[in-house]
This record gives sequence, structure tokens and C-alpha cells, in this order.
Amino acid sequence: MAKIVIKNVECYYNSVKALDSITFKVDEGDFVGILGPNGSGKTTLLRCLSGILKPKVGCVLIDGEDVNLLSRREVAKRVGVVPQESYIGFNFKVLDVVLMGRHPHIKRFESKHDIEIALKAMEAVNVQH
Repeated sequence: MAKIVIKNVECYYNSVKALDSITFKVDEGDFVGILGPNGSGKTTLLRCLSGILKPKVGCVLIDGEDVNLLSRREVAKRVGVVPQESYIGFNFKVLDVVLMGRHPHIKRFESKHDIEIALKAMEAVNVQH
């Protein structure tokens, strides 16, 4: 079963069609790049994948489940999006930012296990803290 399935997705902003009949799948372990000129729908596609924007037509499945029927917390456990540019008004260490991605998995405070997972993820992409 594919990890992510996009089926005939059409998305609109008011009456302007931003995505037109997009269909593709991503298998577990695949690396995918989304390329295109400004205004071609890259960000809109990511918004659909993360459940922020609901397609007018078609569906987005993650692990075989419709992303728009999952709770926000469950979507956050499965999908993470880091904007290309953002401003954070505080000085965070890299480890702190990586731990933010663990937020949907953490009850109140991160555990030793959460820190180990974050450090392992950083090691996997050769990021130092």
C-alpha cells in the first residue's frame, strides 16, 4: 500500500482553480521533490497533504486514510511541514526545533525517549546541534 495517495485532486481559492486533477502516489521510503514556477500550486499541494486545505474534488490518503477525516493531532503525527522561510522571535537550538516536530507525540514535556528520537533524526541527516 502506498504511504501517500493523491486522487484526482482539485483545489480552489474562491473561484480560481489552483490544482487541476492531480494524481500520484508516494511509497514508503520514497523521496519526492515538488518543483515548479511561482504560482504553479506547490504550496497548495502541501496544504492539501497536511489537511489545511480540503480539495473540492478528489481525496488525499495517508496510510490509506482520508487526511480530512483524521484529527489534527493524528495528521500532525503523520505529516510535518517546515516552511521555506519563517521568523521565530526566539533563539532556539537545533535540537529544540527538531523536538517541536515531536509535539503531537508528547504529552506535556519531552521524555528521554523523545530526545533520543530527535538526536537519531538529526544524525540521519547529518545535522549537528
